[in-house]
Amino acid sequence: MTLILLHIIGAVSLLLWGTRMLKNGLTRAYATSLQQVIAKSTSNRFKAFFAGFGVTALLQSSTATTMICASFASKDMIGTTAALAVIIGADVSTTIVAQVLIFDLSWLTPLLLCCGVIMHHKFEHAGRKKHIARALIGLGLVLLSLSLIKQSAAPLSASPTLPIILSPLESEPLLAILVAATITWVLHSSLAAVLIIASLNATGILNLHLGLLLVLGANLGGALIPYAMTFKDSARARRITMGNMIMRGSCVLLALIIVQLLISVFEDFGGSDGRSIVNFHMFFNIMLAVIYLPLVKHLANLVKKLIKRRPKDENEGVKPLYLDETALGSPTIALASAARETLRMAGIVEEMLKNVMTALKADDEKLIADISKSDDTVDVLHNEIKLYLTRVTEESLDPRESDRFVQI
Repeated sequence: MTLILLHIIGAVSLLLWGTRMLKNGLTRAYATSLQQVIAKSTSNRFKAFFAGFGVTALLQSSTATTMICASFASKDMIGTTAALAVIIGADVSTTIVAQVLIFDLSWLTPLLLCCGVIMHHKFEHAGRKKHIARALIGLGLVLLSLSLIKQSAAPLSASPTLPIILSPLESEPLLAILVAATITWVLHSSLAAVLIIASLNATGILNLHLGLLLVLGANLGGALIPYAMTFKDSARARRITMGNMIMRGSCVLLALIIVQLLISVFEDFGGSDGRSIVNFHMFFNIMLAVIYLPLVKHLANLVKKLIKRRPKDENEGVKPLYLDETALGSPTIALASAARETLRMAGIVEEMLKNVMTALKADDEKLIADISKSDDTVDVLHNEIKLYLTRVTEESLDPRESDRFVQI
């Protein structure tokens, strides 16, 4: 039993590492373009929905898309209504990824790994091609890990003690949802959590009833991750993640009420390979989209009332405006953020120089005091930019990005 559990833990670890490589590879390769897609698709809720759908299909992470929206909202680059519509599209998109990965694609694993490794060696200093190679390796590891989870967990289906351990979760739906939400929080990936649940269902360890409850918990946990990550951010950013929490939480409660009916439906639309689990995951997020996409404007008004701007949010002059913490995993975007903040700092210095001449000629003590305050702001921004740049992973920079790093 210990050896079986050790193999399962190892396979889950490999799944997490594979999803991380896949997300980071595609983020670093295409994040700038995808951010532009989101920024330009905010004229109506439907364009924003499809922008979120397409971006998440490439990023492989609704959390990443949510954090991009929160970052844009904090800079007032996207409205709350449009950002929530993008997130709804992102939630639906992750279900498509799960549908694809649940297929038996074991034949594709060696091909992806071989192509990824060859490309990585050939384009080690080629920027985007190197990141695409890492994404291919990550996808190969995800497929390999899913196969290992199924193989390792198969003997547990005959264990006499496992039903005793799982029965409390089945009889206590709220406990099952909270456990799954906590696991998803630890994994930091709702997609990984759903794939693990589907794999365990395919081996017979989890029955359909418990599997559906755990999927509800995984969806709730997927909303907790960005909410916690933006907890100390500006009110604009927190409104986005709060709206996501409200949508997921209310739909979880609704699905919990009709879960018995859903079990009979998804028994007919699934199979023994865990497909019922991913079908339910897709149904849940489509239900969320159907309910909240028409109501997204009202939801935006609600979160604005729930989260009012703090007094310190109004005085952002001494804080960096463009240093995006969520962009540190993508050097191209992080360097662009640092360059933009540097230009802002230069603008403040230019204004100080103009005011110095005016203050000297007019002997204006108030203007001199304002220049002194601006000097303090420049000192803060200068220090923050340097600290931000030190957090950009140097080993992930290609030669062009390294030059940009030095220039800034």
